Amino acid sequence: MEDMKNEVCVQCEGHEHRGMRHRHEEYPEGSLVGMLCRCGYIADRKSGRHRGQKRILQILLDSPRISQKELTEKLNIEPGSMSEVLSKLEDKGMVRRERDTIDRRKMMITLTKEGQDAAKQCAEGLDEDILEILSDEEKESLKQILGKLLEHWRAERRKR
Repeated sequence: MEDMKNEVCVQCEGHEHRGMRHRHEEYPEGSLVGMLCRCGYIADRKSGRHRGQKRILQILLDSPRISQKELTEKLNIEPGSMSEVLSKLEDKGMVRRERDTIDRRKMMITLTKEGQDAAKQCAEGLDEDILEILSDEEKESLKQILGKLLEHWRAERRKR
């Protein structure tokens, strides 16, 4: 691991490894699974959804009412950092924090209309930005192939 400390990974958008190996390195060059892992990794990083305000908006779009503690745990960040980011989003009119009506110790986070619009806009623009090199037909083919894989894997999981 030490020898990779400052190596740059061309397949991961050129960022430094900082001593960590990526899953795609476990697969032989040209492996479909390895390529799928690399694409997923890069798409996740390019999406800006890894952490920060966009990621919070996206989570809230998927989970319309969530406690601040749950959100903090989902993102694996410090509670103080979460408070700071939520304050910024609140100042922008994107989220609302209110005490839970049942457990007054909990702070519940919800999206405002502006926050919903921003989260949807991020999600819609994401496909266009990341997949801009593909034609409409290629995007549709990719969508069908990935959908087929996901459906198969879900069916396998249900059988267990």
